[in-house]
Amino acid sequence: MLSGETFTPEDTGAYLFRKTAAVLGLQHHLFYRQSAMFVEYLHDRDLQSYQRFLKAISQGTPFRDAVEILGGSTEHLWRQFIEDLK
Repeated sequence: MLSGETFTPEDTGAYLFRKTAAVLGLQHHLFYRQSAMFVEYLHDRDLQSYQRFLKAISQGTPFRDAVEILGGSTEHLWRQFIEDLK
C-alpha cells in the first residue's frame, strides 16, 4: 500500500456494476485485505462513531451520508488511513 499499489474506496456505486479488484488494477487478495484493514481502522479509531455509522446504514441512511458520522467523506477517511500507516 505504501508503494502505491492501492485503490481509493468510493461511496457510490451499484451492486450489479460494482468495481472489482481487477477493474481497479489490484490482485484480489490485496483488494480484500486493504478493504478489511480500512474497516478495522475505522472501527478502532472511534468505536462509538463506528457503531452509530452501522446503525445509520441499517436504518436506511445512504452510505455517503452515514460515513460522515465517522468524521468525513470516504476519500478523506481513506487518506487519513494511508497517512496513519506511514
